[in-house]
Amino acid sequence: MEPLYKSQVPVHVVDHFYDIPITIAAIVDRVNGGPSRLPNPDEVHLLFSAHGLPMALVEKGDRIRNRFRRRCSLCASLAPGRNPHAYVFKAG
Repeated sequence: MEPLYKSQVPVHVVDHFYDIPITIAAIVDRVNGGPSRLPNPDEVHLLFSAHGLPMALVEKGDRIRNRFRRRCSLCASLAPGRNPHAYVFKAG
């Protein structure tokens, strides 16, 4: 018997997702909820953190690092108030 999932579940291959508008919008929506609950939301400094990237790749200038930086910039540019932002890498 042929498994049902092969013909009934569509599969979409995504090469990358760091700059896909719907993923950026989801992050911005999540980020926007934080500062708005604070007394001075315009004074919030956004910190984007990437966990688990080997530092050798980060220091080498790997495309993953570059894509993460681009994603951070896209998210920060769409956040209301244009809070200052930074990104950090936490290697395991």
